[in-house]
Formats: sequence, C-alpha cells, structure tokens
Amino acid sequence: MEDGFNKKERVLSLVSETGMLNDYCNEINGMVSTYMSGKTGEKMNDVISLIKKDNLKIKTYEERYPNRAELVNDKNRESVKKLDELVEHLNKMKENPDTMNENEFRKVCNDIYLLIYGTQKFKI
Repeated sequence: MEDGFNKKERVLSLVSETGMLNDYCNEINGMVSTYMSGKTGEKMNDVISLIKKDNLKIKTYEERYPNRAELVNDKNRESVKKLDELVEHLNKMKENPDTMNENEFRKVCNDIYLLIYGTQKFKI
C-alpha cells in the first residue's frame, strides 16, 4: 500500500478536459446521494441527519492523494485551488448542520462537480 491506496487494485482516472481525478467526487458523493434519494421537501433534512451521524471532514484534493504531487499540474493548479476553497467552505457549513442552507449546499456541490468534470452534466 502506497499513498493511501493499492495501485494494483485501483486505477485512478483523469478527466481529460480538466486534468482532475474523477475519483475525488467520492469525497462528497455520500451527501449528494443522500440528497438525491431523499423525498422532495425532506432532502436537506436527510443530509443534515447524515452529517450529524457521521461528520467526517471532507479532504482537500491534496489530502486525498498524499505524496502524489504530479496530480497537481499546470493544467489543473487553479482548479485544485478553487476546489480546496469550496471544500473548506463545505466543511465550515458542516460544522453547524442545522443552519445549512439548501441552495448554498447545492451550489457548492455543483461547483465541485463542474471543476472535476468541466461540465454541468452532474448537477443536483
């Protein structure tokens, strides 16, 4: 095991348009899946319940891939910086889940997906 994952078992895939790893979305997919599968009017309550139950810190891009400096390059450096700012904002929001704003939550998650995929194809 090196750098937090076994290279033989897990191949990481770069999004060619952005130079970002699509695997990074797993940092927020639990919350997004909970939101998307919730009933109308209760979606944010489901996310808040999930956060209260398991409020793990969302890792920044470089925290998720330690010792992998080559993953941040000229093509994605600005996007990684913006992504990390969004992640820190989302972590701040999670500190007080009862006051989380649904529109703000959706915007931050959508902005993260946009930075990773370079398209609005994945949107909540």
